[in-house]
Amino acid sequence: MGVEPRLIGRLLERTQLASGLESAVQAEPMATLVCGEPGIGKTALTRELVTLARARDFHVLSGQCLRFGADVTGFLPLSQALASWLARTNSSARGAHFADARAVGDLVPALSGSTAADSGSVILQFGSVIWALCQDRPTLLVIEDLHWADPSSLNVLSYLIAGLTEGQRLHVHVTYRDTELGEGHRLHGWLADVSHMPSVRRLPLSRLDLWQTEQLVLQHAGSYSAALAERIYERSGGNPYLIELLVAQSGAGEDVAVGRGNDLREALLATWHRLSPAARTVTQVLAVSGRPVSYSLLSGLVEMTGVGATQFKPALANATAQGITLDTESGDVWFRHPLLAEVVGGTLSAPERASLELTWITAWESAVGVSERDRANHLALHYAAVQDADRCFAWSLRAADEAAQINAPGEEYRHLSTAVGLLPALSAEASDQVDAVSLFTRAASAAELAGEYREAQRQYQHALDRIDRHREPLAAARILLPLAFLQDNLEASSRLSASLLPQALQLTAAFPLSEERAICLSHLALDEAWEGVGAAAAHAEEAVRLAEHLGAPKALAWALAVRSQTRWYTEEGIADAARAVAMAEELGDTELVSRSSVFLSNNYEDTGQWAAAAEVTRKAYLLVRNKGQHTHAANVGCIAADWFLELGRWDEARAMIREILSFQQSNRWAGFSRCVAARLAGLEGNLDAAAMHLQRARELIPRLTAVGDLRLVSEVHFAIASGDPSLALDLVEQHIGDAVRVQPGAADEYLHYAARAAGDLAESGNSALTHEARTRLRRIEKLRGDRPPLFLNRGPLDLVHPALASLYAADRSRCVGDLGEQTRLWHAAVAATERAGLRYEHARALYFLGHALLTQRQGRPAAVDALSQSRAQAIDLGARPLARLVEDLATQAHLRLGGPVPDTNTGSTQPLAHLSLTRREREILRHVVAGETYAQIAAALFISPKTVSVHVSNLLRKSGTSSRIELASLARQPAKEPAVVGHADDQHGIPETHRP
Repeated sequence: MGVEPRLIGRLLERTQLASGLESAVQAEPMATLVCGEPGIGKTALTRELVTLARARDFHVLSGQCLRFGADVTGFLPLSQALASWLARTNSSARGAHFADARAVGDLVPALSGSTAADSGSVILQFGSVIWALCQDRPTLLVIEDLHWADPSSLNVLSYLIAGLTEGQRLHVHVTYRDTELGEGHRLHGWLADVSHMPSVRRLPLSRLDLWQTEQLVLQHAGSYSAALAERIYERSGGNPYLIELLVAQSGAGEDVAVGRGNDLREALLATWHRLSPAARTVTQVLAVSGRPVSYSLLSGLVEMTGVGATQFKPALANATAQGITLDTESGDVWFRHPLLAEVVGGTLSAPERASLELTWITAWESAVGVSERDRANHLALHYAAVQDADRCFAWSLRAADEAAQINAPGEEYRHLSTAVGLLPALSAEASDQVDAVSLFTRAASAAELAGEYREAQRQYQHALDRIDRHREPLAAARILLPLAFLQDNLEASSRLSASLLPQALQLTAAFPLSEERAICLSHLALDEAWEGVGAAAAHAEEAVRLAEHLGAPKALAWALAVRSQTRWYTEEGIADAARAVAMAEELGDTELVSRSSVFLSNNYEDTGQWAAAAEVTRKAYLLVRNKGQHTHAANVGCIAADWFLELGRWDEARAMIREILSFQQSNRWAGFSRCVAARLAGLEGNLDAAAMHLQRARELIPRLTAVGDLRLVSEVHFAIASGDPSLALDLVEQHIGDAVRVQPGAADEYLHYAARAAGDLAESGNSALTHEARTRLRRIEKLRGDRPPLFLNRGPLDLVHPALASLYAADRSRCVGDLGEQTRLWHAAVAATERAGLRYEHARALYFLGHALLTQRQGRPAAVDALSQSRAQAIDLGARPLARLVEDLATQAHLRLGGPVPDTNTGSTQPLAHLSLTRREREILRHVVAGETYAQIAAALFISPKTVSVHVSNLLRKSGTSSRIELASLARQPAKEPAVVGHADDQHGIPETHRP
């Protein structure tokens, strides 16, 4: 791509490595052993460490062991480390001891051209060089790929690490592949010797999760879709190197599957070709197995291919040592990456593979002492490969039964889907024994539990098509109910306009005292409630009475939960929902637990008890997740994460969203999770990631609704965060009328966002846009009306609605230009948001309070106090854009703020902070300062070189410079020291051109 990609994730590891450098500065030496599989990111992490060390003026010595190093020459990585230091360090920077050194031999005479250097001399001389460098300044010694190190180099490292004592300014950083340490590898003994030393720590690197994979795909791909990232994550297993290869392949217009002759396939097979012939045969047999297998079963089958019993163990050890295979947690043998199974299997011809499939069938049918789940899984797979429909069908059902016993709906559905697909190919005898309706219904239920809503809808429809509604009306109604619910969550139309519920109600009309009738009425009432239909309350009441009469606990729990949604803003609504949650927990119904908890959360929201809403959804998430019901956990979890975000508990929100995304589902709740992720990324200043999450949310939630829709809220947030307040006003104006009709509290939340967007638009510095902002806000306020009253306080526990009211009033004053009132209104907003526990809103209100105080010249010390608090809160949250706003305002007003300083890597270039630069201009300025070409900048930012040229021209014009060199020189100059705040000079406000 022309530039070094920035490192994705690894925040904990990066922090630990940075702390190692800090320890070296403080004369507390340390050695860090970074390990992991090939491609896991050891080199990228090391590269960042080296960059950080050089920026801190460390001596940096970096060497790399080579595969052939132990066989060709000793001390290779150490010689390379010395040579690299000499090449990069001029004589004046080498210190008094080595100013005249020109070659490695000048530093370590024992290495001067000798092919058999004396080990003892090298150890002492190399150690002397390191100690001398440490006395001059902090020193970093990096040795990569230690698994290939020669014994002599290991001895030198042992000497250095054993000699680490307080007072030495040294950090030793080594990397190695723990996957290539086969039995008898020399590094085992070395690691055992050094690992117990107190100055040594081991830092293993794990694979990336889906969240991090998406960030990496976004960085490397020219175009992006979250669906592509999900496929790449599934194919790569989270290995960064494989992710990058798959991205490159998809960028070439290929699918993420591995084809023949492409770079990805060759890269994966490079190590495989170095295996012994017997090891290659073992891996080919394993690849055809399709799944992990036991050591004994693999051993017996490999013998049938001609690899003797004495050859099998060393052959498998060879494959494991080279990072091809591994022992799973269950003790089975499998490939380290799923892609390896595919490419190794592809080395077989069709006849060879077919023969091995049959051999595996024989082995599994006669195997003793194996898991019946494993037997069913493998035989279903192999019979499918040989196209034996009847046997594949039977074993697929057996495998589905086994999956159901361990509560694995995803696995259960995969097998049931296979069985359903085989129905047309079954023999007449096998087909006669199949209850197709039951099979389709079971497949649909498993798909729904697995979060595969489209598949569930398709399977329920197949079942419905095969039922005679006149003969079996209740059976048809039982299918129509979940089908209607799925349709509501998948279709872009109104919930009622094309609903299947009227059909279900008609079918149950002849059975007025049935449980099916009660549940139908509950679902109807729910749809009506969300569409603002007045009959919702009556139908919910009827459902409750019928369920109580029948003594049907599940139907009653549903009815109570739904009735709570017709009793918003009331204690009765909270009581209904709480009772439904308790009943659902007692029934052990995870779907009811999740949905009734969300409904209880809604009632708490309406009464301003947001902390209680967060707690009830958090508790439900943990309960349902721990039962393995990930779809229902995602349902309630995304709501809990949204509350965490609102309340400033961003770390909890981030952790929960990442966990929900790891469930890898493609339904409405996954879409809502993306919405929360988008809002969080936008507040953190990562607009590219926010756009990515929001795009996936649009794919999963195609329609926008006025109430209960996290996507609409996220769209408004993103429009504001990305500097498009006009779009935010469009969205609010389109939907606030429906919100008033259904739930006025939601309308008030949109009104508060509209005031914020209008304030941003009015302060753009354009009189036409100011007029537009005021006109549009008045129009939105008219749509909201004054009945019920705005931001109605719902009781003594309601601290949120007064806070929203104060934010609305303060932002509205920005829009209408009421400068005289702004200080008072932002003071009120600061107090109200603090009482309500809205941490981000509190930090934002503090910023605008400081801005108002400076604008009105009402007290610099008070402004400093407000801005210092705002910045500290923003930094603590991770709200980088807000922290940068505070910094920019303080710089322009010549204020020195107390408290922590924001991350300079994400802020603006301070010497040019007085310029009105766009976000893109600031990004490009950082690359210009780094000395990158137009092509490199374009590749890094995914824009064209021509666009880069336009932005650079704007930077030259705004900064008054005539060349990129002059621009970079100006940007590198130290920032001017701000004036000391110690006197109340109210004559110094802020420039009128400053707009937050």
